[in-house]
Amino acid sequence: MQVRSVSAQGLQAALPQAAPAEPVSEVVGSAEGTEAPQPSIGVRYFDTSEVDTPAMPLPEWQVDVAMLMAQGVRSVSVDVLISESGTAQQCAVTRVEPPQPPDLLAAVASRLCETTLRPALRQGLPVPSVRHIELVLAAD
Repeated sequence: MQVRSVSAQGLQAALPQAAPAEPVSEVVGSAEGTEAPQPSIGVRYFDTSEVDTPAMPLPEWQVDVAMLMAQGVRSVSVDVLISESGTAQQCAVTRVEPPQPPDLLAAVASRLCETTLRPALRQGLPVPSVRHIELVLAAD
């Protein structure tokens, strides 16, 4: 599995690949396992291009690779809103190949939101940030 950080402006930035038949940007998960919180009004989430050190998983992103591969998933892109304390506040699947049922997308988002993160740093201070990640799965 490869994890690639995709730098883009805004949480719902369009990615260059073709969109699946069903919109998936509404599928979200949260660390609490309930309805995902919406970004707080007035809170600025910095993109990786705007911080000195991007938020990073400790030790790695929480993904059920075996389940995704069993479902035939080749790649999935997820936007993750991260607080200044390093908590994944919201995870939204923005693209998946091939298209998958909404319950699978919700499970992927929820599992990713369980990831422990080191917060992004801007001018030496922790800041809220957004990570745009793409998981590319390949059989070994």
